[in-house]
Amino acid sequence: MAATAVYARLALVALGPSYGGDAKDFQNIAATTSPFTISVGGLYMFNVKGSTFGTVALQVLLPDDTTYVPVDIMTGTATVTAGTVQGVAASFAADGSGLVYLSPGRYRVAIA
Repeated sequence: MAATAVYARLALVALGPSYGGDAKDFQNIAATTSPFTISVGGLYMFNVKGSTFGTVALQVLLPDDTTYVPVDIMTGTATVTAGTVQGVAASFAADGSGLVYLSPGRYRVAIA
């Protein structure tokens, strides 16, 4: 079952004097978003709330301008399995929030 009625927010975490940032706010979405641009790289907070859940992932567009891959989300709550890092997730399977380091580029919120 795919996630529905998803609310997702991506906001720059100010670590010093405020220098802007690219806050993105998605309300009541049920499908993968159109690509959006992050022009100020840095540490961002990614928050997700959904009514039902499959998965919700933040994905970055690779240099081939075709392929998207998930961004690692530092949650502190990810399950440890072979080949994964504790506290890092590729997607949310339920409501959650986590920190992500983003470089300038094209991203999307992928819902499955």
